[in-house]
Amino acid sequence: MASDILLYQCDLVPVGDDQKQHLELTRELAERVNFLFGGRKWKKLGGNGGKLFKIPEALISPEGARVMSLTDGLSKMSKSTPSDQSRINLLDTKDIIANKFKRCKTDSFAGLEFGNPDRPECNNLLSIYQLVTGKTKQV
Repeated sequence: MASDILLYQCDLVPVGDDQKQHLELTRELAERVNFLFGGRKWKKLGGNGGKLFKIPEALISPEGARVMSLTDGLSKMSKSTPSDQSRINLLDTKDIIANKFKRCKTDSFAGLEFGNPDRPECNNLLSIYQLVTGKTKQV
């Protein structure tokens, strides 16, 4: 993760709440390399001076900061979960993704509502829908 962020000179990196520590490691690496090899030291070695790497900042949206599993609305979506049905993989086709959403766990209550702690699966699906469509809770 750190190498990709530093290679592409990212200013903002979209991460979830549980990934902030990885971005912090990336920031520390960039600062250390800039200190050791940037500025005057880099210019003496034939570089053009300045910093080698940008220091990335976290971009954490309030909605979807933690995306939950499709099979259990109380646990986070994770690639280490044994069930492939619980997550959306990067290489999943749109048909596979659609089938996963059609099969995901819901509840037996009528209607849809945000923020009800008794309905974590409903809240999870509405949050994912909100992220994908760009709509807000008020619409």
